[in-house]
Amino acid sequence: MVDGIADDGWGSAFSEARGEVERAWADPAMLDRLVTLPWATMPGRAALDAYTHEFTAHSWDLAHATGRLDDLEPDLAVQALEAFTKFAPPEERSEQGPFGPIVQVSENADVYTRLAAYLGRQP
Repeated sequence: MVDGIADDGWGSAFSEARGEVERAWADPAMLDRLVTLPWATMPGRAALDAYTHEFTAHSWDLAHATGRLDDLEPDLAVQALEAFTKFAPPEERSEQGPFGPIVQVSENADVYTRLAAYLGRQP
């Protein structure tokens, strides 16, 4: 049991949390309301984009660890890679920051491999 969730209860806990998120963002007014995140205050629409890109990167982490890379949606990685190149430029990185130095990969690498490498992960 972790955080009060039994080992076999993660699926239902995820579904419940997903439902809460969908209800919160279903109100169009939330998309224009300013929200404060740990790194900035921005309109809800921008915050939703930022977290979608964050979840996309962490989806790669989980898929990589479990060998399920074929289950990932490439369009999400394209959008995340574009956003991270603006938000986390290489010249502003260090070993101590949230993003490590870019890892070199083939120009022909798939978009999730390029995203992981851009964020400093070892694909």
